Amino acid sequence: MSEPAPLPLRVFITGGSAPERAIVHAHLAAMPLRPEVAEAELGGGPAPHEDLFNRLFQCNPVATVLLRWSDLAIIDVNPAFEEFSGYPAEQVLGHSVADLDLLVDRQQGVQLLSRLRTGNSLRFVEVSFKTRTGEQRLSTGFFERIEIEGVGYLLGMIVDVSERDRAANEIRKLASFPELNPNPVLAFDAGGRLSYFNRAAVLLAHSIGVESVERMLPANHAAIVRESLDRQKPLLRHETRHGARTLSWSFYPIVQQSVVHCYVGDITEKLQLEEQIRQSQKMEAVGLLAGGVAHDFNNLLTIIQMQVSMLRMRGTMSAEIGAGVEEISHAAERATNLTRQLLTFSRRNVKAAKNVDPVDLVGGVTKLLRRVLGEDITLESRFAPELPVVFADPGMLEQVLMNLAVNARDAMPRGGRLLIELDVAALDEVQARRHPQARPGQFVCLSVADTGAGIAPENLLRIFEPFFTTKEIGKGTGLGLAIVYAVVNQHEGWIEVESAIGVGTRFRVFLPAVARAVPSAGAALDATGDPLPGGCETVLVVEDEVAVRAVARMALRRLGYTVLEADNAPAALRLWSEIGGRVDLLFTDIVMPGGMTGHELAARLQLMKPELKVLFCSGYTREAEQFEPGDGRSAQFLPKPYKAAELAVAVRRVLQV
Repeated sequence: MSEPAPLPLRVFITGGSAPERAIVHAHLAAMPLRPEVAEAELGGGPAPHEDLFNRLFQCNPVATVLLRWSDLAIIDVNPAFEEFSGYPAEQVLGHSVADLDLLVDRQQGVQLLSRLRTGNSLRFVEVSFKTRTGEQRLSTGFFERIEIEGVGYLLGMIVDVSERDRAANEIRKLASFPELNPNPVLAFDAGGRLSYFNRAAVLLAHSIGVESVERMLPANHAAIVRESLDRQKPLLRHETRHGARTLSWSFYPIVQQSVVHCYVGDITEKLQLEEQIRQSQKMEAVGLLAGGVAHDFNNLLTIIQMQVSMLRMRGTMSAEIGAGVEEISHAAERATNLTRQLLTFSRRNVKAAKNVDPVDLVGGVTKLLRRVLGEDITLESRFAPELPVVFADPGMLEQVLMNLAVNARDAMPRGGRLLIELDVAALDEVQARRHPQARPGQFVCLSVADTGAGIAPENLLRIFEPFFTTKEIGKGTGLGLAIVYAVVNQHEGWIEVESAIGVGTRFRVFLPAVARAVPSAGAALDATGDPLPGGCETVLVVEDEVAVRAVARMALRRLGYTVLEADNAPAALRLWSEIGGRVDLLFTDIVMPGGMTGHELAARLQLMKPELKVLFCSGYTREAEQFEPGDGRSAQFLPKPYKAAELAVAVRRVLQV
C-alpha cells in the first residue's frame, strides 16, 4: 500500500512550554486531518494550548489513543476511538492495552513494540483489532513514539479499513463471476463496440467454427445495443444461424453506465428436441385418427368380404361373374392389409411378444430380402457375437426390417449396397441425451444402411409421418416408415436416422435387451375348414351397423343357426326378456351406441344365464388389445373385418368350449 500524500495543513503553535509544543507537534504530524480544517492558524499572543490540544484530539475523526510507554496504560482516547472500539472512555482510561485484550493477535502487538524500540514511528501498519463485542476489525495503524521531559508516550491513530476490504472483496467476487461463468457473457459500450467477453464466449466461438468472438456476433449487434439502451428494456432471444448451429442472444441494458450486458447460448439441441417432441405429439394424434379410420373401414370391409363369401358359397356363378368376384376379393384383401397397417400404427401394446434371438430373426429375414432387393443390390450383414435377446413380437420386427429394406431398395434404383448390422449398445447418462426417447441401459441396435440417393434435410423431419412420401403417385402409401416408427415405439425403443444427399441413409433401431427370461405368449387359435362348420343353436347378434348385422345374420342362417338380432345393448335386453333367455351364444360388438358396451351387456346376460357363451368383435385397436393371445380370452374375440369362414369357425369354437 502506498503512503498517501500529506494534506496541505498549516498550523502555527505559539506560547506554551516546550513539552506541550512537542506533544501538539507530534500529534498533528501524524494526524490525517479532514480537508475542511486544512487551513488553520493559531497565534496572536498567548493561546490556551491545553484547550487547543484537547480540541484537536477530540475532533479528530480518526480513532486516536495516547498511551504511557512504560506500561502501555491508556492516558486518553477520543470519541472516534470509543465508536471504533465500542469501549466508553471511562472503561479504558488507566488500563493497559494487554488487560483490555484489544488486539486479535497478541504476538502482533509484541512485534509492533519491538519495531518501535528500533524506530520512533510506524506508518500504514495493518493491525487486527478486537472490539468490545468481539468483532474483528482490520485497521491501518499510525504509531508515533514521543518523549517529553524524560517520560515516554505512544500516540496511535487507527483507520478502520474493514468496510473497504469487504467492498473490495465484493468487487473481486463480482468481477470473477462472469469470468468463471460457464455460460458466455459479453458486454458492449454505448456505441455497440465489444468491450468484454469471458472465456466461455471464446470456447463457444471455436465450437461453431469461427476464429474470434467478434465474428460470432449478430450482424446488427450495434443497432440492437442502441435500441436496448434507448428503450431501456432488454431484447431477448435474438437468434442467429452458423451453419447447422443456432445461437440465442439476450441483451440487458445497464442504463446508468451506458453499457449493455449480453448472454448467448447454443440452442441447437433444444430446438431439435422441441421438434422431436412436436413430431411425437403429431404421431400420437395421427395414431388415434388412424385407429378410428381403421374401425370404420373394417366395418365396410366386413360387409364386402362377407358378401364375397356368400357368393362363393352359392357355387353357381358363371366364369365371368366368378372372375369379378375374385377381383373384388383381391381388392378387399389389399384394403384389409392397408387397414392392418393402420391398426399396427395406432396400436400401443405389443402383441404375441416373446423372447426373440435377434440374430435368428434378422438372419431369417435376410434370406427373403435377397429375392426382394433384386440382383443389382448387394446385401451384406454383420452380427456381433453373443447378442442378448429382446422381448418382442417377431412378426412386427420382421415387418420393421422388411419396410426399412424396401425403403432402401427404392432409394437405389440403379443398384447399390445394403448393410444390415446387429450390435450391443450400452448407453450412459451422457449418451442417452442425444435422443429424447433414449435412456441409460443395454440395448440391441439394428442398423440398416444403404448407398442410395439420401434424404433431403427438409424431408428428414417428416419421414415418419403417415402418408408422407416422396415417391411417385401409385408407388408408395407413405405408411412404411410410419409403421416402423409405431412398432419400435410399442417395443419401448427408438430410431435414429443419418442421411446425406448422394451418399446414403442409415437407420438405427434401438430395442431394450432382456436380462432374464420372460414367459412367451401363446399364439392365437386359428382354424379353417371346408365345408364350414355350422349348428342349430340360437345366436343373438348385437351390431349397430345395419349392413354388418345383415351379412352376419345371412351367413349364420346359412350355417343352420337360429339368428336373433338387435342394434344396441338396451334393445338386446328387451329382446332377451321377450324370448325368455332362449339364447345359446351372444355375438356382440364391443363399442356401440345406447350407453352400454358389449362387455356390460354380456355381464348382465350372464348374471341371468351363467352358461351363456359370448363372442365379441370389434374394429377398434383398443378393444382388440383386451384379448391378449394365450390368456384364455382370445378365443372369445373376432377382429373386424372377418370373412364368413372365420365367423363360422369362431362361433363353433366358442359353442364347443
